[in-house]
Formats: sequence, C-alpha cells, structure tokens
Amino acid sequence: SDVCSSDLPEMLRDGSLVINSCYTQAREVEVLYNELVKLVNAKPDEIAPKDILVLCSDIDAYAPYIRAVFNHAPYTFNYTISDQKITEGASLFADLKNLLELTSDSMKAETVMELLESKNISARFDISQFDLIRNAIQEANIRCGISGEQDNDTRLVSWEYGLQRISLGWCISGSPQYTAPSGDTLLPIDTVEGDNIFELVKFHHFASQLLHHLAIRKNPRTVGNWVNYVREVVDDMLLIDNEQESGDYHELIAFLDKYQQQANDIEELVTYEVFAYQFTGALQSETRQHMFGRGGVLFCSLIPMRSIPHKVVAILGMNYNEFPRKDSRPNFDLQKQQPSPGDRNIRNNDKHLMLETLLSAKEHLIISYLGLDIKDNATIPPSALVDELIQYIIEGLPQPDIQMRNSIIVKHPLHSFSSRYGAGGANGLTSYLS
Repeated sequence: SDVCSSDLPEMLRDGSLVINSCYTQAREVEVLYNELVKLVNAKPDEIAPKDILVLCSDIDAYAPYIRAVFNHAPYTFNYTISDQKITEGASLFADLKNLLELTSDSMKAETVMELLESKNISARFDISQFDLIRNAIQEANIRCGISGEQDNDTRLVSWEYGLQRISLGWCISGSPQYTAPSGDTLLPIDTVEGDNIFELVKFHHFASQLLHHLAIRKNPRTVGNWVNYVREVVDDMLLIDNEQESGDYHELIAFLDKYQQQANDIEELVTYEVFAYQFTGALQSETRQHMFGRGGVLFCSLIPMRSIPHKVVAILGMNYNEFPRKDSRPNFDLQKQQPSPGDRNIRNNDKHLMLETLLSAKEHLIISYLGLDIKDNATIPPSALVDELIQYIIEGLPQPDIQMRNSIIVKHPLHSFSSRYGAGGANGLTSYLS
C-alpha cells in the first residue's frame, strides 16, 4: 500500500515524522524538496531555510542530485553543501586532479577532449567550438600516444604527428604533402577556413602545453620540486575567473603550501608516478568543511557531533545493510581480532549518531531510504535502526498494530510526474517540481 493518512492515529498525523521510501537517490532528493516546500508554506513565519539540516549517508553521492534539483526548482532555497570531497564535481580541484592523472598511455583523443571541455581549462585557452576541434582531431587521425613508433605505424595516429598536420593546414594551404625536417611525410588538414582557424591555433597551443608538461615528468625530483611543478600546471592550464573558483584557488594554494612544508625535509628524489599517487590521494581526502554553517539549508555528512538542534532535520540514505556502517578493517587487524575496552566500534557509533539526530530534531524529522527496487519493483527494507524506530512508535500507540507499519512508510512513485502527485484523495502526495 502507499500511504493512507486516515489510517494513522491522530498523534501521527501532524507531520512531525515522515518516512519516505523511494526508488533512487535522485527521487529521494526530489521528495525531500517537496517536503521542505510543504513545511515552509505551512509555517512561513516559523521555518526558514537556516532552520533545516539535511544529513546524508554519502554526501558525495547525493551532491550532484542536490544541485540538479535545488538549482532548477521553481521555489528556490539558499543552501550549502559541506563535507564534500574537494575533487568531486566540476571544480578547480577536479580539473587539476584530471590533469595530474593524465599520462602518455592514457592520452587518448576523447580523454583530452573531456579535459578541454572542462570550464576552467577551456576558459584559460578561450576555446568554445568543441565540435570543430573534435572534427579536426578525427581528420588528423589522432587516436592515442604522444609520439608513437615508426616500426608499428603508431606514429601515424600520435598527437605529435596529428598536430603537425593540423598546423600545416593553415600554414601551407593547398599543398598535397610536406616532408618535415624530422622525416615525417605529412598531409596538411585543409578543412577549416576564415576565423575558425584561430580556434585551431588556440587548440594547438593547449595541446602543446599539455605535451610539454607530460614531457618534463620523466626525470625524478624532490617532493618540493614536484609541488612547484603542480603550481606550474595550475598557472599554465587553469583559469580562475569568478568568486567560487577564486576561493578554491586560495584553498589550493594553502594546501600546496602545507604539503610543501611537510615535504621540505625529504631530499630523496622520487619519480612522478610515486609523487602523483600520494599527492592525488591526499587531495581527494580533503573535504569542504569550511562550508558548514554558512546559512540556508545545510547538507552535510552523517558524522558525530554534527547534529546541532534544528527545527527540521532530514536524513537521506538510511538504506538496508548500509547503515549502521560495517567495519571494513581487514581480518588480520589486531584491534579487530582482540578488541579492548574503549576501542572504536563503528556500528555502535552509528547507533549513537542516530539517537543524537533524533534528539536534535526540534519539530520535524524526515527520513528517506531506497525501499523499492527500480528493476522489479520489489520492496527493500530500511536500515535496522529505522525498523527499530518504527517498531518503537507502533508499540507506543494506544492500540499497537503491526499493520500500521504500512501506513507510517510513504511509498513514492518512480517518477516525479506520476499522476499520483496532486491527484488529491487519501494518498496525500504533493509535488512542487512540475
């Protein structure tokens, strides 16, 4: 069954507790948005966005859906996302990470185009006609590899060979072929005319810079010198042109300064592969905790000591077998084999965290989980802690009835445009997104 508000006892009809069962994470966020608009409309003078706290079991997984829904919704909320990894999403850190992870082996044509299409890189080189550049790459038969080898003809599909063909196209237009000083026989790509040539010139500059930074990675350096190399990559390949990216840039510089200070005592030479593995790992471990408490609806991770009292508290991702979280330590971990009093217990910590969250909800508590299989429509139970909460509520009713469980859980349809929204009747489902 869906939800029948008429079946609920009077004490459960005030909306102070809502448990939503959804098909996908995107639907969880859409349903949450509808609940928040409904609450704010009902109490415009009592509930403001700053009174709403949303806790997510995996903030990195939910962040794209939060932006997609809340940025394009008809009724806007000011919101901030805290605790997200700095390399997630379209950010300066993500572009830097992708540049550092690019190698001569992974330098395929489409991989480079994905880099070029990122906002900070395309703005740095003032490139906008991506289809034109993609067609030029195909005409030049660029596939992968920096220089390739003559013996197996991979030279003919390499970046160096293809870029020479593209540049000759605007230098000696109309020539059938040209023999370069290196001995390469080149067929110029003469398919672009007029002002579009300037777009290829910009792309050639971008690709040349990329090849240059790949080439200087060959020799080992100290960690401090590799950090200076990262600074050069940022200055040459990325553009910071707005307030958000300017803030990210200053945060990145602070991270590089801290990393370099820690590495000053290490004089041993290391290869780029060793440095990049450790550096990108450290970069990915950084989170945006400074975004906490900036006003508006706050989205953050479900972690201890974060459950500050709010009028409205929502929890996303209370899924079966995912919360409480499992101990992922290996079996040979001595603390796991022989636990001592006072050792951290993840499951017990999460149980206490759930209790903290319940106590921090002053007026309204919204819980959602993936309770319906998107493939076969099978019912999936919620987290064991949500099950315990529902059982506790039922046992506290004047006339406990296990069948009341189906009335407490609200099952939402697969799509936000379902006819069940706004149809009235007992189901009580409302959507503000259409």
